[in-house]
Amino acid sequence: MLKINFLGKITINYNGEDVTDKFGNKTLALLCLLILNQEKSLSREKITTYLWPDSNEEAAKYNLRYNLWTIKKHIGPDEDGNVFLQIDRERCAINEGYKYICDIRKIMAFHPSDNDSVDTLEELKKLFVGDFMEGCYFNKCNDINEIIIFERSRFEDLKITILKRLLELYYNENNNQAYKQTLKEVLEIEPYDEDLAYKLMDLYEKEGKRGTGIVFYNNFKNRLITCLGIQPSEFLKQKYLEMKMTDSKLSQVQVAEENNKIEICTKCIQSVKLFWITDVIRQLYKADKKLFYQYLTKEQFMELKYVQPIIEPIDQGDSNVEELSGPIPDVRIVNTFLEFITKISEVYALTIHIKNIQSMDEISKEILNYLKDEKIKFL
Repeated sequence: MLKINFLGKITINYNGEDVTDKFGNKTLALLCLLILNQEKSLSREKITTYLWPDSNEEAAKYNLRYNLWTIKKHIGPDEDGNVFLQIDRERCAINEGYKYICDIRKIMAFHPSDNDSVDTLEELKKLFVGDFMEGCYFNKCNDINEIIIFERSRFEDLKITILKRLLELYYNENNNQAYKQTLKEVLEIEPYDEDLAYKLMDLYEKEGKRGTGIVFYNNFKNRLITCLGIQPSEFLKQKYLEMKMTDSKLSQVQVAEENNKIEICTKCIQSVKLFWITDVIRQLYKADKKLFYQYLTKEQFMELKYVQPIIEPIDQGDSNVEELSGPIPDVRIVNTFLEFITKISEVYALTIHIKNIQSMDEISKEILNYLKDEKIKFL
């Protein structure tokens, strides 16, 4: 059996053997063109125009013959004895009767219907492991590069279609966990879709997480304003107001969103370990020193002071902040920092601007990824 994957890293497996490395980039591009156009044959002239536009006619025809030979050599007959390619002096095509498995063919065959099953759609979803022909670019072959770009966009649209159909089925089955996860996945692809934002807010409300829903709305609103220069539509604003009015006593997170805000600007230095988190500590100390006395134990205070000497106790003679002996392990500093930031974000609407993020040191990158799951806005 022949198995071909074009999403993510291209792989070709024939009868259990990986033969991908037998194919050059142009051979892979030729194979892709033929599969994308499986319902019709392609003229040899058109193929050479795509793949060898700068070659003279004789050289282009030779290149095509050689790449067709490579495909025929490494992809043999199927279980019924059918050959893979059908070619003549003028045209080339995939044999319609040849039995093989291809990720993009499976996806292209999908059309939403009442007979869709969760299992089938979840299997299709698993096929999206990366971009179409990931990492492929062909020098001086503008037409084939344009096809790749077009197909990447098309398969992203198909992924959205599959995810939205899954949303419908999860909703009908009352599978709230899968429904919420899929909503978030689609919003990552379509971050400005207000219908999806409304559905996620509605789910948060049903789960009794109005505070989380309100924080999400404000983040979504800021995204629209910052990136598109527009305000949320009236129906989304109305949902937000309804969620606020449902409970006359706002949760602590809601109070933080409405009244208490902290916004700091931080910088990065790649060659200095933990630099970004020490700059966060510095900027928070400048913004509000009281945070360090309200949310840190004496030992935690000194652990942060170990990496950021700028912070000082209110009372220099206070015995509660005596010096710690010896160097402090990174893991203790990181844990204290994470606990400190988490506590602040539970009470304040915390926004952290990050300049030159590309120069962030490795440990700080991991810490940032961890914190992205918290109620913190990073810009």
